[in-house]
Amino acid sequence: MNAASIVMLPEAADRLPAELQPHLAREERWAMLDVNAWSQSLFNAGVYPEIRVFRRLFETVTRNLPPESARLVVVERATWLSPRMVNVLSVARPTARVPGSSRHRVRSTPGP
Repeated sequence: MNAASIVMLPEAADRLPAELQPHLAREERWAMLDVNAWSQSLFNAGVYPEIRVFRRLFETVTRNLPPESARLVVVERATWLSPRMVNVLSVARPTARVPGSSRHRVRSTPGP
């Protein structure tokens, strides 16, 4: 099953609506919104684990944030075609001069 989080700068997190604030994990240099915990508290159900759903949620949540202040991090779990691989997809809101999203895939193997 895929999972997602929105990682952002602390000053960007301060601009999110009050109902999202309890679902933010804050560190000195970043804040992370657990979209599944937020969905669970609001709808009593997790987010549908599809990348297209995560992207749309990311676009909606970060609509009023400065460009490049947040990233969507999606962890794609192993499948029967690639049972020993976990992909991490990072998507940023583009700046005005760079159309599209940046994609970075990181391959790793599960721990012991």
